[in-house]
Amino acid sequence: MTTAIETAALSAFVKLLFEKIGNIAFSKLSKFPRKKKVIAKINKWGKTLTHIHAVLEDAEEKQLTNQSVKMWLDSLRDLAYDVEDILDEFATEILQRQLKDESQASSSNLRKLSHTVGTTINPVAVMFNSKMMSKMKQITNRFQEIVDQQKDLDLINRNVGGTSFSKVCVRPPSTCLHHEPRVYGKDEDKRKIIDLISSIEASDVKVGVIPIVGMGGVGKTTLARLVYNDELSQQNFHLKAWVCVSDEFDILRITKSILESITLQSCDLKELNQVQLQLHQWLAGKKFLIVLDDIWNNNFDDWNTLCSPLVYGAPGSTVIVTTRDMSIARMMKTIQSYNLNCISNEDCWSLFLDHAFHSRSVPVADPNLQVIREKVINKCCGLPLAARTLGGLLRSKPREDWENVMNSKIWYLQGDNNDILPVLRLSYYHLPSHLKRCFAYCAIFPKDYVFGKKQLALLWMAEGLIEQRDDQLMEDVGEEYFQDLCSRSLFQASSTSGFVMHDLVNDLARVVAGNTYFRLEDEFTARMQEKARHSSYIPAIFDRCERFEPFKKIKHMRTFLPLSLSYRKCYLANCIPSYLLSKLPCLRVLSFNHYNITELPDSIGDLKHLRHLDLSYTPIRTLPETTTSLCNLQTMLLKRCECLKKLPSKIQNLINLRHLDMRHTFVEGMPLGIEELKSVCTLSDFVVGKGNKVSITALMNLKFLQGALRISSLENLTNASNVVGAILTDKERIDKVVMKWGFRNTRNASHDRVVLEKMKPHGNLKELTVRGYGGTEFPSWVGDPLFCNLVHLKLWNCTKCTTLPQLGLLCSLKDLFIKGLPNVKAVGREFYGESMSNSNPFPALETLHFYWMSEWEEWNFCGYEFSHLRELSIVRCLKLFGKLPSHLPSLQKLEIRQCTQLVVSFQSLPVIYHLVIYGCRKVNLGGGLSSANLMIIRDVESFLFPLNEFFQNLRKVQKLTVVGSYVSDYDYPHPSLPHWVLFENEEFSQKGIAENEELLRKGVVDCEIKILELRGCKSLEKLQPWLHSFKSLRKLYIECCPKLISLPDAVIYSSLCLKELKIFSCESLISIGRHQLPPTLERLEISRCHKLQRLLDVGEACSSSRVTDEGSISCNTNSPNLQHLKIGGCRSLTFLGELPASLKHLVINYSIFDSGRVGAILESIIERFDNNTSLESIEIGYLPYLKSLPENLHMLTNLHHISIVHCPSIVSFPQGGLPTVHLKSLRVEDCEKLEALPDNMYNLTSLQEFTIKKCPSAASFPQGGLPTVHLKKLIVESCDKLAALPDNIHNLMSLPELTIKNCPGIASFPEEGFPTNLTSLCIHKVEIYTPLFNWGLHRLTSLQNLSIAGRCPGVVSFPQDEIDMKLPTSLTSLTIEGLQDLIYLSNKGFRSLTSHEYLRIERCPKLAYFPKNGLPPSLLQLHIHQCPVLQQRCQKGKGQRWPELACIPEVIFNCYKV
Repeated sequence: MTTAIETAALSAFVKLLFEKIGNIAFSKLSKFPRKKKVIAKINKWGKTLTHIHAVLEDAEEKQLTNQSVKMWLDSLRDLAYDVEDILDEFATEILQRQLKDESQASSSNLRKLSHTVGTTINPVAVMFNSKMMSKMKQITNRFQEIVDQQKDLDLINRNVGGTSFSKVCVRPPSTCLHHEPRVYGKDEDKRKIIDLISSIEASDVKVGVIPIVGMGGVGKTTLARLVYNDELSQQNFHLKAWVCVSDEFDILRITKSILESITLQSCDLKELNQVQLQLHQWLAGKKFLIVLDDIWNNNFDDWNTLCSPLVYGAPGSTVIVTTRDMSIARMMKTIQSYNLNCISNEDCWSLFLDHAFHSRSVPVADPNLQVIREKVINKCCGLPLAARTLGGLLRSKPREDWENVMNSKIWYLQGDNNDILPVLRLSYYHLPSHLKRCFAYCAIFPKDYVFGKKQLALLWMAEGLIEQRDDQLMEDVGEEYFQDLCSRSLFQASSTSGFVMHDLVNDLARVVAGNTYFRLEDEFTARMQEKARHSSYIPAIFDRCERFEPFKKIKHMRTFLPLSLSYRKCYLANCIPSYLLSKLPCLRVLSFNHYNITELPDSIGDLKHLRHLDLSYTPIRTLPETTTSLCNLQTMLLKRCECLKKLPSKIQNLINLRHLDMRHTFVEGMPLGIEELKSVCTLSDFVVGKGNKVSITALMNLKFLQGALRISSLENLTNASNVVGAILTDKERIDKVVMKWGFRNTRNASHDRVVLEKMKPHGNLKELTVRGYGGTEFPSWVGDPLFCNLVHLKLWNCTKCTTLPQLGLLCSLKDLFIKGLPNVKAVGREFYGESMSNSNPFPALETLHFYWMSEWEEWNFCGYEFSHLRELSIVRCLKLFGKLPSHLPSLQKLEIRQCTQLVVSFQSLPVIYHLVIYGCRKVNLGGGLSSANLMIIRDVESFLFPLNEFFQNLRKVQKLTVVGSYVSDYDYPHPSLPHWVLFENEEFSQKGIAENEELLRKGVVDCEIKILELRGCKSLEKLQPWLHSFKSLRKLYIECCPKLISLPDAVIYSSLCLKELKIFSCESLISIGRHQLPPTLERLEISRCHKLQRLLDVGEACSSSRVTDEGSISCNTNSPNLQHLKIGGCRSLTFLGELPASLKHLVINYSIFDSGRVGAILESIIERFDNNTSLESIEIGYLPYLKSLPENLHMLTNLHHISIVHCPSIVSFPQGGLPTVHLKSLRVEDCEKLEALPDNMYNLTSLQEFTIKKCPSAASFPQGGLPTVHLKKLIVESCDKLAALPDNIHNLMSLPELTIKNCPGIASFPEEGFPTNLTSLCIHKVEIYTPLFNWGLHRLTSLQNLSIAGRCPGVVSFPQDEIDMKLPTSLTSLTIEGLQDLIYLSNKGFRSLTSHEYLRIERCPKLAYFPKNGLPPSLLQLHIHQCPVLQQRCQKGKGQRWPELACIPEVIFNCYKV
């Protein structure tokens, strides 16, 4: 089956190749010796291809049973590719000689020579001619072999009498009867189709046509069947008919089928006229529903003829058609088409189960079924046909075979029910021949890869898959091809920007492509490598030479395409570009996109076939001059090459260059000859260089420019008189222009105006940006109504302009951005258009921004309205006074910032969703803010708003923030839920709220506020009782409210379900009692409340006077749900009440603390820890006077984590030790006086991580050592007195990570050594190197990461040769630092490292040599710092060891990539 599809692709290829031979310019072969012989051979090839093409259909059928025919087809494909290559070589040689002739003729001293150059003997030409004649002879012989084998295989011309392709592509006819036990995932689709039918009845359309469009197997027929058999359809239509049309659009057959379906009688009429008359009689005046299933024909006349009798039906009559082709849908539809998507994963799984188990019960408890579920979902990707097929195939197989079936490619699953390939291949067979190869090329993309329209079209163009038409650019033809494949449902829009192929369509492309395409990630045989012409792969972060070894055997590779699935930077070994270029001389597409390469080899110029070069997102610094010998190059992509400063000097030799993308590079000027690139369609940037060597007049020659053009550094254009002619006015395909002047101290305003005047674009322009312009006014063309297509306009930093151009006449303008025009004082009639005859300026304007217009004073609206305006922003226009336009019915987003004289007044903003106003004189909002998702009002002198409507709208808000006016750094949110931010001012807080407390209480009764923030409210002294009205409130944050003294009693929370309370920087807050916390509270955080004295006290609310009672008051009041308590920076806290039994996480963290007050806090903790068996984690930090921990700490049996940081007064742990059952991590850091660790540490059977750092007084580990069962991580650092490692360290067999740093007291190495299952070992400045090396690092058979740092006197080799030291073979990362005597890396020691990937060497001043046999071939990263001798020997291109380093993807010397 699959080989039949491959043959179809080959047939298309052969046909296109024959056309290419017919189009070759024989007249240009005149300078070749033996010209007649060359032409004769090429003509003979063309005739032979004609005969071969005629028998391909016979070969396609016979290959299924005859392996020899299959091999013959493979040989033919290879020959076709080679013929195309040799024709390309001829064309390239013609181009190169033509360039050479023109170069010589251009010199006055060589004009005479130019007349004889055709007859002069050229050794290079002679060599080329000889080589080409040899190749042609081989090609001719291979053609003869193909012809001879064709005769031996008895292949015949089967074009007469129909095609065999149709036989293998017939789809079984569909019927209107249900054959599914149940339909999944189509209920919503069915409802929408029925709604469309209802809309037909309500419209003026007499007969409505509803196309259902989607890829093969997505369920179009099933959906049509559901609608056809729906009860409403039975009731609403007098007549119904179902016809399966399929690929043969026979009007007579279809009309008879409709008639027979309605009458339920056979029709024997032979003439279309008679059949349509009879159908007309049946349908006239009756309301009917007709389903035409599976339509492929897009001939409008055929469709009109078929519809002739249908138009006589009653109003509301409906025709439903199903098709895979959107162009057919567009041709037929009378209302909108319905695009059918794949079903959900859950529906896909249910459908699979129905068919896999049929009537049997599903074994839900089977654990293997979940594994199968994931594989089914991944394999089917929401395609119902695939789920149904898989289920049917597995139904008859024993369960033990299901895994093997699921691991097979879905195309090769055997069984009568495997309809996936036949259904999807129909989409391929109905493609025209030119699209077959384009679709096959898409096999190069991995599944789920998102590709762009232009990206793919440029690749097609490079491969010669786009036909050249006299009246169309290849780019337009490529876009036409792309749209055609989209409309046929072979491409789908992705959820992000771009397009994807369904996984099964991707599989179809791979089947079509056969062995000519391969991906490095796949398994492939040597034969597949030999046949391959196109390759792609997903780059790893680090790619070594070994990954590209398959290219050794591929002589004719055309495409080398890394396809990154993310924007991460990837690293490629320095030697790979040279290696690839030497092995792949036939490349047409070459990409190093996203690789961290800095240069290309000069051999890039030898790729004579190269059409497409992509260096985007690389730090490449220069392009070799040899790049300009690539005369076939069509596309050069340099986007984000931020280190690139210049282009090659002889760029004019790239005569076929059509696309040059240099966005976001730092090229300082265009090279001479850029004007000769007359085929260029895309030129992203034109940079005017200093000295004006290349003027912008060079753009005049580039007639085919299209898309976006950025002209920058216009300040370098010193002589405006040199700007002559139509620079942009004739570029009708350019739709976006950016004109940018850079900064210059002295600027001539009139000079800039002349330049801008002469830069007038064509009237088709859609986007214009003028930035840094130095004129005092704009030329008349800016705002000229002739620019009727202009949609986006930006005027930016035009600092000398005093007036705005007349922009109101731009009838299509939607977005206007004006920033940095400080000398504009008034905006009035000239802005709208003085010559405007009607009263509707800016008829399409939706977005208007004014920024940084410091002298703007007046905005005269002249009675005009912005009826379509959706966004209005005015920022930092300090002198603007008056009002804004009052009637903005479409306004959705309004931002007014730092306009201190402006009055913002609106009676209604009915659709506003984003409202930010601050720094204005007055705000008067009449109402209509019910749709506001974000509202911020701050720093206004007066804020008027009807309180009734304010609170009515407030009910829909879910997050409310009240911010003090003196808070200047508030981070404006981008809310995911409705959020209002109100800034407190005197008028609003006192007149608005204080005097209307009752209204406020009523206003928030039904509000949905979940989060309430009070930030910087300087007048807030207490929380109001109406807080209980916020029924939905879950989180309350109070920050920087300096007058807040206390919280209200918890009774006000009785109707709340408050979960989280955070209080930060409230300087006057003295106490927070238990009775003030709601019983539902789960998280409480108190930070930087410096006067807070009592927390979780029980009893009466404290007054504002100082609290002196240090005792505890017994009370039954409790916080039964409090789980998280965090206290930080409350320096006056002297009392902490009983911790609730529900508490799980306690954090006490102080950065500044008053001495003498810590003890009271911790004493309270000690007394109450007995009840806290729920505590899971304790973090104590920055308590400099804390001397001890609670004695009953060991009783907290549920404790998982303990962290003690910067408690320099702690001497020891409590005698009871630590809780032994659940403790998983223990961190002790920066405790200067800590002398001993807990004695019972060996009993901590759950301990997984133990860290002790900066504890200089700790002398030893406890007797009995550390727990041996679960410990995963041990870090010992900066413990000066620590004399030895734990006694039982060798028994820590579960320990993978061990770090010992800066412990000079540890001088002895355990006799038994380290635990041998370590995966990471870090030894820094610990004097145990000699015994450790003698013990043998190779014993650590699982070690992956090793870091050694220290002076190690006398160690001249690493590993040490004198003791025959070896490294573990499992090592992947090695760091060596500070070995002062180290001279060389040992050959023996590194020999066995087969997995070594990372090597870092630092501060080894004498190191000079790598291992004699080289570094491990697996090495991916080499970092060398402060090793001067070694770096000298490793200089790029010069050092003795550089060739070895060239194979490593990332080489860093002193923080710089080499």
